[in-house]
Amino acid sequence: MRLTKKQIIENRKRIVDAAAYLFRRDGFDAVGLADLMKSAGFTHGGFYNHFSSKDALVEEACRASFDSYTTRLAASLDASPEHFAKALKAYLSLAHRDDPGNGCPTASLVADVQRQSACVQAAFAAGLNTYAAILGKHLSKSLPIADAGSRKATTRERSLRLLSEIVGAMMLSRAVKKHDPALSKEIINASRAHAAAESLSGT
Repeated sequence: MRLTKKQIIENRKRIVDAAAYLFRRDGFDAVGLADLMKSAGFTHGGFYNHFSSKDALVEEACRASFDSYTTRLAASLDASPEHFAKALKAYLSLAHRDDPGNGCPTASLVADVQRQSACVQAAFAAGLNTYAAILGKHLSKSLPIADAGSRKATTRERSLRLLSEIVGAMMLSRAVKKHDPALSKEIINASRAHAAAESLSGT
């Protein structure tokens, strides 16, 4: 039976959504096309009806991961300034640490993306810029931006610094959680305390 244009679009989205989850959970290289297509509810042979290569899917899934995550974040922060502190707390949590497939694509994909094509890196960079812009919007709206040093940090600098700190903490916490769960939790708690203090003080 011939598929309608709507069905083709819906099927492609199912594949991208499955890939976005699996890539965040397991990494780009660890996910084979057969398992990916099975997860989406299709046979392996149907993959090339939608994508020219796995690299093309990786690029689209990377963009989709950021689009979904940053859209939800922006909506939450726009709803109320107090959601900023709640978002930081939720990010720097054991629940987020233990669910990379549904979590922040920055922390989940960053280790793999450096070994991907320029197109995939471009998708990642675009998502990172969107993420930083969302943070910067709310830093400038509700929080002071003066640095403790000799000059004032720009909102862009502060948003990139905050993003780097929370992503780095999440990556480190995940890296040691099986061997040293106490250290993993300590990293989360230390970063959460620092991020909360910085958000309130602007230092």
